[in-house]
Amino acid sequence: MKNKLLTLAGALALLAVLGHYYAKPLLAQVRAALVQNVDEPGRNPIPLGFQTVTGTNFTNFSVPAGKRYVIEAFTGSCILDSASSVTAINFTAFNPASGATFGEVYAQAFRTVISTGGAGSWAASATTRLYVNPGSTIIILPITSGPPIQQCDLTVSGYVINLP
Repeated sequence: MKNKLLTLAGALALLAVLGHYYAKPLLAQVRAALVQNVDEPGRNPIPLGFQTVTGTNFTNFSVPAGKRYVIEAFTGSCILDSASSVTAINFTAFNPASGATFGEVYAQAFRTVISTGGAGSWAASATTRLYVNPGSTIIILPITSGPPIQQCDLTVSGYVINLP
């Protein structure tokens, strides 16, 4: 009986010593595996790139539930008739329920190419940091001095934060 008791005590002592040295690193590894890094921009890039064609001169979309978009930059490249010009590209974020605008950025446009057919190519780009909450609407609008655009390629870059 005494040998069994000493064996049990020795096993418990060995377990306590090993637990003291290995428990902290083991728990740190378990904790690291369970934590989700949602704020790192490279993990959740924003998936927005689109094209407008003749007759439509703006694009809008809503931020899905449970997500927050962090907009860091937007660009646009537009083709118009020779008599028209793009003066700026407007990026607006607003809450459709209240109608309140909480973010608006203008990018000044410049002429890049004059083609032989008389059409002109205009481009604009801007960097920003806008936090757009779930349910909000984002509008990207090329501002022109004349008739509608023939074609406009617009890109938004940033990342998505998953809300709890």
